[in-house]
Amino acid sequence: MNRRQYPRKALDPMHVAAIMVGERPTLLASAGTLLNASATGLLIRVSCRALNPALVESNGTLVVPQDTLMRMHIVEMALDIDGEMVRMAQTGPEWWDIAMDFTASAPAYWRECLADLLPSVGEMTPGAASA
Repeated sequence: MNRRQYPRKALDPMHVAAIMVGERPTLLASAGTLLNASATGLLIRVSCRALNPALVESNGTLVVPQDTLMRMHIVEMALDIDGEMVRMAQTGPEWWDIAMDFTASAPAYWRECLADLLPSVGEMTPGAASA
């Protein structure tokens, strides 16, 4: 059963930079890629090499609690976005997926428009949808 209020949209690669976390902003990762979007939030994939070593424990886990404030820059849109980190998971030896929900103060209309404006798979890179 799908309990999502808004559907997720798979995206063409969109790059993010300067992923910051916390009340006193600390760099979490220097770069990442948006994987999908909905009117509630974004899913970002980050390479382990882009992570701030100060936030990675010796066993490889990240030292960032859920519900931490988060801010990043979407490069192709020249847009800074902030929200709340809701979960993160290591998806392989080289990658972390980080889910961010938009802040409650972001109007629903704005969130829905942003999700619509982000390019679907194949929109910006011809042939990517068939791969």
